[in-house]
Amino acid sequence: MKANSMTDKRFDRPVFIIGAARSGTTVLGDILSTHPDLAYWLEPKYIWRFGNATLAHDVLKASDARKEVKKYIRNRFFDFLNEQGKARFVEKTPSNVFRLPFIYEIFPEARFVHIIRDGRDVVLSAEKKWTSPPDRTALVRRWRRMEIPAKDMFHYIWSFIRDVPGRILFPARGFIWGPQFEGIHEFRMNHSVLETCAMQWLKSMDSVVNDLKAIPVSRQFSFRYEDLLDSPEATLEELCSFLELEVDGLDASEIEKLRKPRKAYSEIEMEKIKEIYPVIKNMLAELNYR
Repeated sequence: MKANSMTDKRFDRPVFIIGAARSGTTVLGDILSTHPDLAYWLEPKYIWRFGNATLAHDVLKASDARKEVKKYIRNRFFDFLNEQGKARFVEKTPSNVFRLPFIYEIFPEARFVHIIRDGRDVVLSAEKKWTSPPDRTALVRRWRRMEIPAKDMFHYIWSFIRDVPGRILFPARGFIWGPQFEGIHEFRMNHSVLETCAMQWLKSMDSVVNDLKAIPVSRQFSFRYEDLLDSPEATLEELCSFLELEVDGLDASEIEKLRKPRKAYSEIEMEKIKEIYPVIKNMLAELNYR
């Protein structure tokens, strides 16, 4: 893919945290948000769907970044930078795993930070989110920031009624949560929540791995969530070097939160892993997880 040749110089090396949902993107975002040189926008997912709100999934191609879409999204992020009084921003939206070409078309200045986590842990964690009430703080945050474009509001009414009250009243039913691959609704109708979580991770990783191949190596940095936990200082120093940031600007207290013992899988979790392993084993091997 080729980055477009937009003429304005309003953005200085914007940072996009890319990773499957429940891969540690929030942890990383919280850490980078403490750097004085960065303004952090947490999951402005509706901004990214401007002009494409009718899609039943989160997959966007470079060709979907039409002129009016580029203009709107860049302007919203520029307004955010002005509001925060910063020159650079860092953003994380899990559904962006399905639209790297789209993002790179809009932000040719982009730097991509890809965080990878063992798919077995991701699926187990995602299943809990699928079967839990929604995060009300996220709903309030999006409402206050007016993240849903007015022209797109109508398209979200049904999904809001289905997924938000539905997840509040009947969380165990497993209403759609997280990044939506093409056909996720149909897939969920014929598969369990656990199986859908496994496919969600697989599709997310397959999309990122393939799309990063078309982005210059100098614009991307990939690392494991497990390395962040085991060697936080070394991992963050390497990351900050890539981002051209002073590592000393990060809040040590946020880094200290990473130091917690790993939990062994329970018998129930082991059974779940056995069930989904055939689906994710090839991708696990490609990512060098044993």
